[in-house]
Amino acid sequence: MAESLVLNGNSSITKGTVIFEKGQPLQSTALILKGRVIVQGEGVRMTIGSGNFLGMCDVWKKEHSFTYVALDDLVLFGLPMENEKQAALLLEQKPQYRGLFSDFAEFLLS
Repeated sequence: MAESLVLNGNSSITKGTVIFEKGQPLQSTALILKGRVIVQGEGVRMTIGSGNFLGMCDVWKKEHSFTYVALDDLVLFGLPMENEKQAALLLEQKPQYRGLFSDFAEFLLS
């Protein structure tokens, strides 16, 4: 990624930037605050926007299953995330994120 993802803070990301790449070890995830992202993987290509998480569905695999590319200039909120314990802690501390996470996971599984 050309720009650094600030953890526990906002990051401005330029259109066209690869945010996370398929196969990359999972070290962080991000919440889209502004803009749209293309999610690409085997048999999947979709666009997601504000309010969606990037990489959260990959926590249990410990590597990114998709490549995420900025379709617009973005504002992301970066979250340190290397394992399911950190994900559980985040969802415990921020219960309002549960709906965002489950909606995205449900969409991917459908």
